[in-house]
Amino acid sequence: MLELGALLITMLAYGQGADSTSQFEVASVKVVPNEAGLNFSRRGGPGTDDPTLFAYENGDLKGILVQAFNVRDYAVSGPDWLRPTRVTIHAKVPQGATKEQLRVMLQNLLIERFKLAYHHEDRQIASYELVLAKGGPKLTEHTPSADDTPPALYPSITPKNDGDGFPILPPGPYNGRMARNGRKTTQQFYNASMEQFAGLLGASAERPVFDATGLKGKYDFLLRWIDNRRRPAEDEQNSPTLFEALEKQLGLKLESKRTPIQVLVIDHMEKAPTEN
Repeated sequence: MLELGALLITMLAYGQGADSTSQFEVASVKVVPNEAGLNFSRRGGPGTDDPTLFAYENGDLKGILVQAFNVRDYAVSGPDWLRPTRVTIHAKVPQGATKEQLRVMLQNLLIERFKLAYHHEDRQIASYELVLAKGGPKLTEHTPSADDTPPALYPSITPKNDGDGFPILPPGPYNGRMARNGRKTTQQFYNASMEQFAGLLGASAERPVFDATGLKGKYDFLLRWIDNRRRPAEDEQNSPTLFEALEKQLGLKLESKRTPIQVLVIDHMEKAPTEN
């Protein structure tokens, strides 16, 4: 059974009590080819320098569900084609709309154009807890400076590699910035809490990661490891896995857990939107 929130949004999407704050003024939705070389971008909307234009270009359907419902990627359960199906959305946002109203507009758009039906349910999922390793943390506490606010976009660079073949990222306020040389990965964290680090770590660990370190500060650090999801090379025999790097470089480790979370379950969704 759809929960009350989903039923209310459905009513709004089909004009039963809808108002200007729950709908885009104009919206175009198109499915795009899932081809290499198509760059994903997301820009505009409330809180940006272009608040009345929302653009989601060459992004997958799962990603727009994540944004519309303000959930993590792992908290969406739906058909396998959500990830490979890519769309471009251009929409005009009413003047003065908030970020929360933008999410409702996106939900309404998905219901109207993709015939989305959903509900929420509690599930136990495989996850990790980020905890302190034996010997304690090896972290540098952040010193506040004028660079604490990162720019809107990372500068485009081609990093050089160190003597072990790991990319060298230049200093700067780029929290979570990553570069790879084959499977050799460098990720940079700046003024990052352990909660932020755990959230970003989940993408590489391929499970949600929850902070259980007890550390309350903000830290600057680099993490270098071998991405095991990519094809190995002969010169990587002694390079650390993500788990080894966490312990040796940061004094942290991941422990497997089963965690209760609320999941957005997709009951129905069309692959292609109705016409604009």
